[in-house]
Amino acid sequence: MSRQGRIASRMLRVLLIGMMGLAGGMIVVVPDVASAHAPHDDIVQVLASPAYASDRTAFAISRGFLMRSIDGGSTWTQLVNGLDRPRPNQIAVAPSDPHVLYLAAPGGGFYRSHDQGSSWTRTSTPVAARDIARLAVSPASSNVVFAAGSSAGLYRTTNGGSSWAAVGSFGRVTAVVFSASRVVVSDATGAVYGSADNGGTWVPATGTVAGDIVTGAAALVPPATDGSVFVGTQSGRLFRSTDRGVSFAAVGSGLPAEQITGIVLSSNYANDGTLWLTVWNSGVYRSTNRGATFSRASVGLATDPQAVEESRPQFGGVTAALAPNAHQVLFVAGFEGLFRSDDGGGLWSEIQTHADYVVGLDVSPDYENDAAAIVTTYVKGTYMTNDGGATWVESNVLLDTPWTGNDFAPVARLGNVHYSPDYVHDGTIFSASTILMFKSTDRGASWRKIVVGDYPLSTYRAFITAVSPAYGQDQTVYVGTRQGDIYKSVSGGEAGTWSLLANLGAPVRSLVLSPQFPAEPVVYASTSRGIFKSDDAGEHWQPTGPAGHPMLAISSDHSGDGTVFAGTDSGVFVTRDEGTTWTELTAAPLSTSTNVEAIAVSPNYGADHTVLVSALGKGLYRSTDGGTTFAAVGTSLIQNNHLITDYEQPVSDPIQFSPTYARDRTIVGMAQDDIVRSTDGGDSWQVLSLPPAADFLEPPVVAGAPAAATAAEGAGGTTRVIRIPFDLTHPFASTVTVNWRTVDVPDNPNLASSAAGDYVAASGTLTFAKGWTRQHVNVVVNGDAIDEPDEVIVISLREPTNASIGGFWGLGFGIITDDDS
Repeated sequence: MSRQGRIASRMLRVLLIGMMGLAGGMIVVVPDVASAHAPHDDIVQVLASPAYASDRTAFAISRGFLMRSIDGGSTWTQLVNGLDRPRPNQIAVAPSDPHVLYLAAPGGGFYRSHDQGSSWTRTSTPVAARDIARLAVSPASSNVVFAAGSSAGLYRTTNGGSSWAAVGSFGRVTAVVFSASRVVVSDATGAVYGSADNGGTWVPATGTVAGDIVTGAAALVPPATDGSVFVGTQSGRLFRSTDRGVSFAAVGSGLPAEQITGIVLSSNYANDGTLWLTVWNSGVYRSTNRGATFSRASVGLATDPQAVEESRPQFGGVTAALAPNAHQVLFVAGFEGLFRSDDGGGLWSEIQTHADYVVGLDVSPDYENDAAAIVTTYVKGTYMTNDGGATWVESNVLLDTPWTGNDFAPVARLGNVHYSPDYVHDGTIFSASTILMFKSTDRGASWRKIVVGDYPLSTYRAFITAVSPAYGQDQTVYVGTRQGDIYKSVSGGEAGTWSLLANLGAPVRSLVLSPQFPAEPVVYASTSRGIFKSDDAGEHWQPTGPAGHPMLAISSDHSGDGTVFAGTDSGVFVTRDEGTTWTELTAAPLSTSTNVEAIAVSPNYGADHTVLVSALGKGLYRSTDGGTTFAAVGTSLIQNNHLITDYEQPVSDPIQFSPTYARDRTIVGMAQDDIVRSTDGGDSWQVLSLPPAADFLEPPVVAGAPAAATAAEGAGGTTRVIRIPFDLTHPFASTVTVNWRTVDVPDNPNLASSAAGDYVAASGTLTFAKGWTRQHVNVVVNGDAIDEPDEVIVISLREPTNASIGGFWGLGFGIITDDDS
C-alpha cells in the first residue's frame, strides 16, 4: 500500500467513532427517464405471437439480428441456435400454432422452428428464388407456406419447407396475405390476384388501380365475418375487400400521399371495425370505421435523418395483439427503433432491443493474480471485475463526451478494449469510441480522450487497436480504421504522437503483432479485400491472405512456426509460413460455408496447438492439433442461444484466453448480452451477466474518488488550494447536485483542523451537469513551519438530488502533505 493509502486507511479507522451522524440526509430524487433511447435499432420487421395474451411473446428483426421477447417487449434476446446465415430478412409465425416459425435469410437460407425460435432447422429453398422477400403461413395449416422471391416468383410448400413448387406466373410479388383458405397476392404491376385452391389457379381481383404498386396487405386471423382484406399502395391509396379479395373498393379518407408500409386489423375487428396502418414518413394512422376515414395516431414515434439518406422508410410495419388484460397492444417497426402502444395507438413509447449488448472484452495480463477483466458495451458504458466476473463495477468516470452517438445514456459508446501488456506496473488500458481513442492510466478509474489523425470529429472511424507486447519498453500502439488507415504511436498513444503509416483501401477488421515484436517487427492487418502483412513494423505492406472480413489469431511462437489463423465468412484459413501460402481447413465440422464469428489461439499455442472457433448458428469448435481436426465443445452455449460473437460492425476479439491458460484453463468470451467463462478449456461454460441496462437509467451514486487528492502544505503565511475529486458511478441524463462541507474531528494528529488553522472551513454545492462524472471541492490550505504528520481533510456530503450518496459514509478526503524538515 502506498504511503497515502496507509494514511487514509489509518484515518478511516480513527473516524469509525464520532462520524455516524454525518451519514444522514441522503435523498434520492428519480427523474422521468422514460424517453431515453439507444442509438436507432433499425427494426426491419416485428411480429406478435398469435398467443400473445398468454405467452407475451414478440419477435423482431433488429439491426439484422433476430430478437425475441417473452415479457411483452420489455427485454429482448437474440436467437442464434441453428441460424448459420447472417441477417434474416423475413420471419413468419404460423397462426394455427404459435410454436412454429419460418425464417428466410439472404443467399438461400430458409429455416423452420418448432419451439418459438429457440432452435432452428435449415430446410430446402426454392431453387429459382435464392432470396426470399416475403412469407405467409396458412391459418389452416402450419405446414403450408407461400414464399415470394425478392426479384421474381411465388412458391408454395405443403410440408413445412421440405419441398417447394412454383405457383402462378408472377414477376416480383409485393404482398401475400391469407383470408381463411383463400390467398391474395399482388405483383409489381399493381395487379391483385386471389386463389381459393392454395395457388392452383389465380383469378384477378377487381377494383384496384393498375400501376399503383401494392406495398402492404392485411387480413384478420381468424377471418373477419365480412371477409375483409385490405391492400395499400405506393402512392398511399387504400383498398378494401369484403369478399376475401375477389373485389376491392377505394377507402381511406384522411391518409397522406405516402407509401403504405404496413396494415393490421384489430383483434376485435368484427365488432369495433378498427385498423391501423403505417406510412413511409408520418407514422401510424387509425380508422375506427373499417377504413372509411383515418386520423393520425403517431404521438411518441420518432424518426432518424439517416433513413432519408439511405432512402429507407421511417416506419416499416405494424402488428397487433391482445394483452393478458384483453387490451389491444401494438408494435411498430421504425428505422429509429421499436415502438409499442398499450392504448390502441394513442401514445407510443420506444422500447429497447439492443441496450445490453457487449462490444469489447479483455482479460488482465495478470489475470492469475488479479482476476481482472474489462468489458465495453453498446450503450451502457464500461464494466470491470476483479473476481473473475462474479461481480462487475461501472467504470465510466470522464467517459462523457459530446460526440458519443448514444442517446440511451450520456456515456461514450466504446468498441474494443485492451490492457497494456505492462498493466501490472503502468495500470494502462486503451479503448475507443466510434471517433476517438480513450486511455486510462489508473486502472480504469478515469479516462482521457485522444484524437487520432486529422479527420473531422463527426467521422466514423471504428478503431481497431493493437498494443506492442513490449509496450513497457517501446510504448508502441497501432490502430486501424474504417477508412483503411493504419496509425502508429511510439509514445503510449498520447495525443499528437500518431503517424499515418499506410492506407489499405478497405476497413480494417483485425490487427495483430508478432508476439516477438519488436525483435520480429511483423504486423498483420485484415480487411474485406484480404489480409496484408508488414515486415518492418508497418512502414510497408504487401497483400498476403484471403478476403471475407478475416479475423486473425497469431501463434505465440510465430517467429518459429510462422502460423496465423484467419476466420472468414466462408471458412477458416491458416498460414504456416508467415503468409506466403494459405490453406483452407475443410475437415468436418468445418467447411467452405462456415461463417466464423470468432477465432483465437492459446497463449501457449507453440506447445498445446489449441485453436478455438465460434461458428454462426453452430457454436464452438476446438482443435488441439493446430487445426488439423476440430470437435464441437461447449454445446450448452448454442443450445441456450449464446453465441460467442462480435457486435454488428466488428472491432473486437470476442474470445480471450487467460495469459496463464496452461495452468488455469480459463477462456472468457463475449456472447451477445453476457460474458461467458470456461475454466476447463472450453468444455463447459458459465454465464456471467452484467448489470442490466435498466440499471444505467437509475440515479447514480456520488462518492469520493478512489484516489485522494494531495497538496503540499507550504511555508508559513502562504496558501494553496487542494482539489478533492468526487465521482458519479455513471453519467446521468439529468443534472446531479449534492451539498458538501468540511468537517473538523478534534484531538487527532492525523486529521486536519480548521480550528487549528490547517485549512479554511468551507461549504458549498457540487453540480454535475448532464453526462459529467467528476467534480471537485476546492479547499484553501494554510502553510506553516511546523514539522508534523501528513493530515487528512474530511469532506461530508449531504442532500443529493438525482443521486444517492455512497462511499465511506458519504465522505471525501484530501491529504495535506507535510514539507517541513
